[in-house]
Amino acid sequence: MATIPGFPVLVVTILLAFACTCCFLSFSTASSSAPATLHSTTSDDTDLQALLCLRLHLSDSDTAGAMASWSNDSSVQYCSWPGVTCGKRHASRVTILDFDSANLSGQIPPCVGSLTFLRAIHLPNNQLNGHIPPELGSLNRLFYLNLSYNHLMGMIPSTLSSSRGPASSSSIFQPISLKEIILSNNKLHGRIPDGLGTLSSLSALLVANNMLTGGIPAFLANSSSLEFLDLTNNHLSGEIPSALFNSSSIEVLVLQDNNFVGSVPPLVHIFSPLDTLILSDNNLSGSIPSSLGKFSALTWLFLSQNNFQGAIPSSLGMIPSLERLDLSFNNLSGTVPASLYHITTLTKLAVSTNRLSGQIP
Repeated sequence: MATIPGFPVLVVTILLAFACTCCFLSFSTASSSAPATLHSTTSDDTDLQALLCLRLHLSDSDTAGAMASWSNDSSVQYCSWPGVTCGKRHASRVTILDFDSANLSGQIPPCVGSLTFLRAIHLPNNQLNGHIPPELGSLNRLFYLNLSYNHLMGMIPSTLSSSRGPASSSSIFQPISLKEIILSNNKLHGRIPDGLGTLSSLSALLVANNMLTGGIPAFLANSSSLEFLDLTNNHLSGEIPSALFNSSSIEVLVLQDNNFVGSVPPLVHIFSPLDTLILSDNNLSGSIPSSLGKFSALTWLFLSQNNFQGAIPSSLGMIPSLERLDLSFNNLSGTVPASLYHITTLTKLAVSTNRLSGQIP
């Protein structure tokens, strides 16, 4: 099996990350710093000390880097420090950490859990190492976490879901459950935590290009909020839960380059918002179900490099907006259905290295 995702899947992964980053940028603009007003000295000191702790543990190779100007000088408002955004309503509480491509190295320290008003952590494209601190699970307001393209190792902390719950009576804001978790391109191993599927607002889980093992948790497969799931290039195994193919919320499902076995479950629901389905480079077998033709929103369908047998369903020609179809490197037989040649939106049709017969019109 290939260890590097194919170009089309790489494009999907990049687009997914870009879409989630755009959501982060939108929130970041809306949550820009406001002039400081009267606040608790205790809360001010808590956030200041937590930021200084971060600076102590995270260095950058550039002496004029993002954290170089961070100082314990109390006369300097830390909300104006590069990479730090404070809230509008609570103008001295840190709500965003944004260090994209900042040459940061070192380990994320547990003290990040003291920034209790954090809503977004955006630290992709750095050289961070070590483990993801479980203390992130104490950040009940956190809704966006992006640690992709680093050198993080260890397991995904189960605390990212286990600490969610109702806000205390003294809390001004209701806690915001994680909506986007982006941990792609690291060295993470172990299983996907079962509890991630219990996050009621989780819309995106992107953990491509790691070393994750085990199967897809049932809670995650049955999530009613999940829209984007990218598990590309891990060591995941087992059968693909049928719930993923009958979801009323999933738009992009990318499971390429794993060790999944079994057949593709049939579609039960008549309507599905699924736009992209990529199952290439696995050990899937059986026939391609004709019910895939019911995915009316599908534009990309990649089933290459598996062990599918039998005929290509003519129902695939009923998908109205299909643009790219890759069925290559299987054991398919029979002829290519004429209905596929009548899809006006189709720009790629790959059926090589099968046992097909007949002529191509």
